[in-house]
Amino acid sequence: MATTTLLVEILVIGSLAQAWLVSVFLGVVGPITFNPSPGQVEALKTLAPLLVVPVMSLAYAIGWVVNFAAERLFKVLFEKRWRNSLFTNQEYEVARILYLQRGSSELGREFVLDRHILRIARANVVNFFLVGASSIAYWNFLGPRATVGVILLCILVSVASFEQWRLRYRSYYKRLGRAAKILASEPRLA
Repeated sequence: MATTTLLVEILVIGSLAQAWLVSVFLGVVGPITFNPSPGQVEALKTLAPLLVVPVMSLAYAIGWVVNFAAERLFKVLFEKRWRNSLFTNQEYEVARILYLQRGSSELGREFVLDRHILRIARANVVNFFLVGASSIAYWNFLGPRATVGVILLCILVSVASFEQWRLRYRSYYKRLGRAAKILASEPRLA
């Protein structure tokens, strides 16, 4: 179950990244026109199901790259300020080990869900920012009003995603600290 959830999460992140990557690509090379004949349309319909696997594989690979890049960026910008204000590195590792070794499966599911939400929110900050930035390439095609609307919507979603990530991030580490204190005080059963 956790593996399936992680797979879907990374596919969602990668699919959104594909949108801005295609947008950047088309902004650089210009619009691609394709006027297929009726026979070519039928051939494309036949091939379409076969293209799902490579497109999803690409989304999966890109999803991991975006996840990693967003994690590195957020770690540099925010971890010292927020996580390290609650834990030293050693205290964090002790809390994490206590949770992994002594925590209930319910506590584990709760923390895993938090981690999924944190990853998606963090990646959405990056992805929606880049969707908005890449839409500038379509200024002449969409017109100023529509382009500015897309940019503002993307900024709004990016800011809302950041706020979701920030609140969940702080809450996650506070709850981890509280859980570790409780787990450390409980007598160990043989």
